Amino acid sequence: MLALALVMLCACSGKDKGSTVSVIKVGTGTITGNFNPFYAVEEGDCAVLDQVYSSIQRKGAGNNLINDLGSIAYEYESDEKVKYTVTVRNDLSFSNGSPVTIDDVIFWYYFLADASYDGVYKDFYLNDIEGIKEYYYDDVNYASVISNLNNNESQIKSYIKRNYADGVDVTSISGIKRVDDYTCTVLFNSRNINAVSQLNATIVSKAFCSADYVKGDAGKIKAMTKLAMGCGPYYLSDYNEKDKTAVLLANKYSLSSPSVFTKAEFTDITSYDDPAKVIKDGKVNIISGTATPGFVSALGNGVKCCFTNAPEYTSLFISASVPLEARKILLGLYSSDDIIDKEFGGYYTKLVRPLSVRFSEYPAGAEPYYQSTLRGAFLSGLVSELNAYCRGDENSLDYRLLSAFSQNLSQFNVKLNVKACKDAEFNSAVKSGKAQIWIDSVPDGDTCDKYEYYNTKGKHNYVGISDPDLDTLTQRLRRATGFTDRKTIASELLKCIMENAVEYPLYQIQIADAYDTSVISPESLIDASEYDGYSDMLAFLY
Repeated sequence: MLALALVMLCACSGKDKGSTVSVIKVGTGTITGNFNPFYAVEEGDCAVLDQVYSSIQRKGAGNNLINDLGSIAYEYESDEKVKYTVTVRNDLSFSNGSPVTIDDVIFWYYFLADASYDGVYKDFYLNDIEGIKEYYYDDVNYASVISNLNNNESQIKSYIKRNYADGVDVTSISGIKRVDDYTCTVLFNSRNINAVSQLNATIVSKAFCSADYVKGDAGKIKAMTKLAMGCGPYYLSDYNEKDKTAVLLANKYSLSSPSVFTKAEFTDITSYDDPAKVIKDGKVNIISGTATPGFVSALGNGVKCCFTNAPEYTSLFISASVPLEARKILLGLYSSDDIIDKEFGGYYTKLVRPLSVRFSEYPAGAEPYYQSTLRGAFLSGLVSELNAYCRGDENSLDYRLLSAFSQNLSQFNVKLNVKACKDAEFNSAVKSGKAQIWIDSVPDGDTCDKYEYYNTKGKHNYVGISDPDLDTLTQRLRRATGFTDRKTIASELLKCIMENAVEYPLYQIQIADAYDTSVISPESLIDASEYDGYSDMLAFLY
């Protein structure tokens, strides 16, 4: 796995700040040439965009959002309603020199709320912003219509299409108010722990994007794959489709314009069998990969690396269709630390609760929830055969973990059918209920919110759990305000999840961030502790 991550401070020699080095070469994941901030999904494309575009806030080392090119504050209008004040700095410019205003931020919100938009933020309209659904459906009376359609997706799409086809009826989102050139307010009708992250807009140029755009025709912007009018430290200068290399040049108007590396080359290195060799041979100066003893030892002289926890963790899941007593015995019998240790050496974090350790709410010091049990003899009376799925092939770690589990269960006369498969088949098996046990990764998300995974109505509740206590706790956590409240509620929620025996957290891998010490000096990383992500640091390296 290749992933760009923060190159942390290491004790090694490197270039002085006065070095004449001006080009930094970055090895990254898949680059397709889609550099549109509304639609890009591939890792390499997004890595390029991280340098071209900046957001109001950036993510800090504790997975928390920090004011950067602006700020997001909030105040309670009532017990339920919350008004957010969004500001941008008054000294920002895009790479063509034009000034940034709050209109550019408001344009981001409006475009995401257009029903014809089908990019990575297409669920933005689900935020409980006053007036956003009227705008999305283009009908002030949408609620009664949608109710009568009984959530029939095809009928809802036809309804929206008709609304847009007869002209725009709803031209504004009532909950979004422009205050002045650098400020707007956004009114939420309910408390939501994710509201700030949802409002953390990527700053794009409204003038550049909206020349031919009208509500209901997002395709005009979607076609702009080389869209590159940001206020980040670089701007996109060229893209070589054959070599899959994007060339970025320093943006002289950026507040974090590079002082040494005035040119950055991002190259897709996914086709290389040995990523370590790519940096040793000088093709790139920085790469990141899954930390394993083999990867680290292959780096050689002149290449150093440091380690950070990946922004996801891996768990074993059991469907709630399996009886609770059986689930508890199954998880009590599960043991795979030796296999994981062999795979990663010391380069992973052992989890005891289903939450990324990157979140400050993770209950440090918690003991393992399931102890080894001698009650396996009772298991065959509860279940006799189960289907287990994982992504990948039979050489993958997840397959080996499930195979070891299968062997363990066989002594208790329980048959575990293990299948490794491609994403489409895996997703189908999990969503349809065909998979009763599976291993999958869980991305960090923006907060410690677990509503979508464990509330009865959660859209990612693939285990099919429906528990009143989980519903209450997920709702309370989503509405939590301060850190103390979040940490307390999160701790209760995580215990409740474990008591339901539907998720067993396995491990959180670490990322090895390797860099060529003849090009990058560790002294340039001294102040990196408050940053989380390579994208924040490129402009400060020397």
